[in-house]
Amino acid sequence: MVLRLLIESRLDEIRKESKNWLSIWTGDDVYEKFEVHEYLTNIVVDLVKNYVPAKSRC
Repeated sequence: MVLRLLIESRLDEIRKESKNWLSIWTGDDVYEKFEVHEYLTNIVVDLVKNYVPAKSRC
């Protein structure tokens, strides 16, 4: 029960933060890679490889 509440709380935080995120297609032919921008953070997400590297500052 406690674990469920902790998980729900963290998901709510992420959901609120994600409202400020902007995804931009990187230009690949099969729409697999996107950049996700949030203020000073820039992350490249590869949808096929399920790959999200550590956050990097712009």
